Amino acid sequence: MKRGNTWRTTRKLSIQLFSISFLFLSIYLPLIIFGLIRTWIDPYFLYVFTMTYLAYVAYFVSLLMPFICLISLPEIVTKIKRLCCFTNRVEPIQQQQQIAMTLMTRRNIQQT
Repeated sequence: MKRGNTWRTTRKLSIQLFSISFLFLSIYLPLIIFGLIRTWIDPYFLYVFTMTYLAYVAYFVSLLMPFICLISLPEIVTKIKRLCCFTNRVEPIQQQQQIAMTLMTRRNIQQT
């Protein structure tokens, strides 16, 4: 019983760790690649683009981190699924009336 609980906790923590790692890698990897290209090959490689746009991308990590942590909470995930899940389920307005059949009428229907 305790083993399943620890596995569930370990799984949740690993998912949270991978999501935070993915956030950091997706934001900082382009900066690192452009920096290495500018260091080794061409000092002015996409210089204007890097200074105008990519210089401010690093601030998104601190803005997106609370959302990554909130996604790992099961209560929030169920609320998000309930809000975003648009189903075409038709729910009846009134309760359907059941037709009362006796055993005798069922036998008569089967014989005919």
